[in-house]
Amino acid sequence: MVLTAHIGRNGACFNVELALTAYEAHRRQAGLVQLPLTFPKRGDGLVDAGSEVSVISDEAAEALGLEAIRTVPVVTVHGEEPAEVCVVQVTLGPGQRPRPRPVEVHAVRRPLRAVHMLIGRDILRHGQLTWDGPSSKATLRFPAAGN
Repeated sequence: MVLTAHIGRNGACFNVELALTAYEAHRRQAGLVQLPLTFPKRGDGLVDAGSEVSVISDEAAEALGLEAIRTVPVVTVHGEEPAEVCVVQVTLGPGQRPRPRPVEVHAVRRPLRAVHMLIGRDILRHGQLTWDGPSSKATLRFPAAGN
């Protein structure tokens, strides 16, 4: 899978889709938990190669009705703060297959500006990121499924 994005003023943004995991969607459909079944949240994901983990906005976590599985301290540009850890299905690029396993992401308490997700090294380490400054393009390459 190869994805290409324009490098803008804030960096490289790729299309992302955030959705409930299949397990969580099944629990909600079966009425095992009293939370509504939600539709995927689509938007931009900004590459943040300096972040060890990917982060979704509080707004995206709330829209999906994600429940925190634990709270951990994280260091942001604003200092150390608690962040809720949620499990979400992440799909990069339109029409692509979701990652084989759901990704644990941190839901931050502050809104992310103009993006739904920061794509951290937990996702980037599975592929190759090429940053072409002269052409203002970034490319993400992931091996084909099953490789």
